Amino acid sequence: MAFKGLKAEGELYPFATNAEYPHNEIVWSMQAGKIKSAQANALITALTVEACCGDSVQQMRGLRIELHDDNKATTLYLEEKDIKPILRVVLGLDQGIEAGNVPVLIPGQQSSCHGMGEFWNPKPPFHRFMIDYCAMTGWLGLSIQVHSPLHRFNFPNHRPAEFARILDHGLNLLKASQAEYR
Repeated sequence: MAFKGLKAEGELYPFATNAEYPHNEIVWSMQAGKIKSAQANALITALTVEACCGDSVQQMRGLRIELHDDNKATTLYLEEKDIKPILRVVLGLDQGIEAGNVPVLIPGQQSSCHGMGEFWNPKPPFHRFMIDYCAMTGWLGLSIQVHSPLHRFNFPNHRPAEFARILDHGLNLLKASQAEYR
């Protein structure tokens, strides 16, 4: 399955661009959830951004994923229409774990990961990411890898299903907020 939200090099992610553009306004936001570990933290927020385009106002909705550890902080944006395809793949990754498809370290390896490579396209300058379930020396758990620059945020003892629950909750918050605007 291809991630239709990924743009070719030189194109912008409209939601990320609008969410960070200083003249646009975040008109609604609500925390969807967070994942904390000794190695990294993730904060996921549902939000609605209003972009003024001349006489018209355009609303865009989605999730902001803030990741940080001791070495790096980054923010990813998922437009609302792109959340369900990502959610399906993350849940599929967790179903694989339930079926026994768990990464195993081979002597001499530092890590072994199973993940959702269909979301990876390492061409700067835009954020690309992968969600993996990894076996690293001393732990097993969720890992979110980003490009721009390449960095891995590790969440030992956390499963992809936990991240999927937060994405799903964020999607439900967006739907509920849309009903408020009607």
